[in-house]
Amino acid sequence: MHAEKMKLDAEMKEDLARAITTAVKADTRQDTTREYYGRVATDPALTLITLCDLAHFIIDDPDRLLDGTFTVLGKVIAPVEMDVPTFSRNKILRNLAPGALDGGIQKLAELMEEVPQVGEKPLSEYIDLKMASRVEGASMRVMPLAIYS
Repeated sequence: MHAEKMKLDAEMKEDLARAITTAVKADTRQDTTREYYGRVATDPALTLITLCDLAHFIIDDPDRLLDGTFTVLGKVIAPVEMDVPTFSRNKILRNLAPGALDGGIQKLAELMEEVPQVGEKPLSEYIDLKMASRVEGASMRVMPLAIYS
């Protein structure tokens, strides 16, 4: 009877964990839109956050815009904001303070330094902890009308 109760508890926790993971995954992956960050000036810093609807990618490859230089013809849809949290559009993660994210990443980096090498390489070569908690400096949101490479 005790084993059956433990099994039911484990299954309930598994279902809850799966539901939470699915919700976070759906919210963070943003199945319908994706944000691309483009630094257009460095002094002072200005970043344009381009919001793209994935349905408009005729090649079905939204990752193609992740790296490179592009010209965007678009409409500014939000005023200039300073040091916008990266997860500000995420329904779940926007409640996480940027300082808490910075502290968590720093602590994880410290823990990684304590881990011995994995095989012949240090652990830092397998995991990249370069996650920005905020868009530094000024930024504006842009709705693209056309993107040229």
